[in-house]
Amino acid sequence: MKRFLLLIGVICMMPAHAQYAYVDGTTVTADGITFYVHRPVSACISLSNVRNTLSRQQQQTLQGEPVLPWDIEMGELDFDAFKRAFTETFTEEEAVDMRDRKARIRLFLTKDGNGALLEVAFTFYALPGMPIFPPSKYASYEKNLKKYVRWKTITDDERKLKFTHESMLLDLRSLVPYKVREPNPWDRVDSLVELE
Repeated sequence: MKRFLLLIGVICMMPAHAQYAYVDGTTVTADGITFYVHRPVSACISLSNVRNTLSRQQQQTLQGEPVLPWDIEMGELDFDAFKRAFTETFTEEEAVDMRDRKARIRLFLTKDGNGALLEVAFTFYALPGMPIFPPSKYASYEKNLKKYVRWKTITDDERKLKFTHESMLLDLRSLVPYKVREPNPWDRVDSLVELE
């Protein structure tokens, strides 16, 4: 009987633990990366690597003078490299689920004047029905972003800065396009041809 009660207790605790993986003001560690968890509102979860130091600093010139974001012409991100980081992190099933449920993930990227990605932070929305991934998935995504993401162009403005920030909402329709089903020639509806 004691074993049965212990088993029931463990089973009851498992969903509760998973539900509270992202508690405001705490840290979670996965795959060698420790994230600080911030929840400005209950449905919004922000994860930032505790080693990030530049993400909250104002952009500045190489001489240390502050620069306003709207004074900078930004370079063009290499979409294929960006997509590779995404597809090497999320399975096809996860990606389709995110697209179909209209999941929202915002990335905050900090790069140096040569276009090397230095820091990454994430914000995602924990609304009913939205897929919520464990910290290990975001640790993997951060590593893949740093491994693959490049910019096609770096502007003169960016080369004069110590670092620049970019924020983007993942466009899941571009990253996970709908597959076009090939018509079945043996199906009358698909082929619109009478079979004899």
